[in-house]
Amino acid sequence: MVNGSNAEVIMGAYHFAHPENNSAASEAQYFLSVAGSYIGQWFLPPVLDLEGSVTDIFTSAQLTTWVQQWMTAVQQQTGIAPILYTNGSIASYLNSSVNTYELWIADPDGSSTAPPSNIGVWNDWAFKQYNWYGLITGINTGANILGFFPQFQ
Repeated sequence: MVNGSNAEVIMGAYHFAHPENNSAASEAQYFLSVAGSYIGQWFLPPVLDLEGSVTDIFTSAQLTTWVQQWMTAVQQQTGIAPILYTNGSIASYLNSSVNTYELWIADPDGSSTAPPSNIGVWNDWAFKQYNWYGLITGINTGANILGFFPQFQ
């Protein structure tokens, strides 16, 4: 984190959700125990990363409840509203009760300027991941860097 701060990169923490294995409360507590010191002023808001086959495992209501419980627990303990990172399919599967949280939409269409094609039950989006790969100055691996390259709206 020190090198990122020295480079004036705004950083934050995200949590890859496993609702198929754990309760929202236990995952929120684990996330906060590991990433709590990276949540607060001068950091990006915490992020819940929801992907995979969750729509095959849970009903829309069950998955929405899990997401809401995780988001509420993190917000209550940090005072900062988390962001949900997901794709359009899952964003459409969730109920609108979670659209009070900002959306980081995975829409890797290669365009940093085109709006996302599907934001589900949200009226707007905060970030758009428009590519799966990118190059980062100062990282000389000879290959693309896998990661998230958000497009601020």
